[in-house]
Amino acid sequence: MMFLRRLLIIQRSAVAAVESLHSFSNVGALSQLSARYSTVSRNYRYKLLGESASSSASCSACILRSSLKVCNSECGHPPKRFLWGWLNSIFNRVDESRIKEVGPDRACAEWLLRCGAGVKWDKGSDEWLRDYNSLPAGNYRGLRIVEIDATDSAVMHIGFLHFRDLKHVRKATFHKCGYMEDEAVRQIGHLKDTLEELQLSSCGNVTDEGILTLVQLKNLKKLKLYDFLEVSNRQKCLSVLKENLPNCHIEFPFARESDRDPPAERSSN
Repeated sequence: MMFLRRLLIIQRSAVAAVESLHSFSNVGALSQLSARYSTVSRNYRYKLLGESASSSASCSACILRSSLKVCNSECGHPPKRFLWGWLNSIFNRVDESRIKEVGPDRACAEWLLRCGAGVKWDKGSDEWLRDYNSLPAGNYRGLRIVEIDATDSAVMHIGFLHFRDLKHVRKATFHKCGYMEDEAVRQIGHLKDTLEELQLSSCGNVTDEGILTLVQLKNLKKLKLYDFLEVSNRQKCLSVLKENLPNCHIEFPFARESDRDPPAERSSN
């Protein structure tokens, strides 16, 4: 019941934020609420799996399987996510006219910050830019994204098309992204020509199929993976990745806590 109360409080806050959304000034607040909702839902799912794996496994899987599909059973699962799916589809939408106006890097940065992520530019300060209202007022085409941190963000696969024309991204982190699934992981491939470091972790909707699409990232030097409830055969995924990415240092110590490597094996992976 505590989880349900927290979810309802977050939803009420979101409604109030939507009512005052006249510009992008409230985007950060909304994306944080959305990320909090995703995290709470994910924790709720862990609780269900821990308490009764046999009775709740099939039903809890549909809580996070899709951002727009939810379980309709009467088993006490979190409230429906139609509000969040609608909000995030707006924040993740690709605006081709905006890309033409300001260039792919600026348009991508706007998308990432709308969703609660952060970026680093190739020029100027080395600090993370996370506030939408702090985006540079001009020089739209003079800055290039070199790093992305999407931790706790609301990025969805429909927004990953923003990566198509980026030519300078070297490092990306996708951690606790509650709306990421296999198609989003596949579209990280848009960055394959420059991406050297990638962390993908605690994304509950990603399956073996999504992990295996990472073989297209031939320039990777470092890959860190862990904590995927829907990955069923970690060892197979790890074997395929090592075979196809021979020049990449890969860490994949566990997909679920139950298959975590012993310390000695973990250090060798």
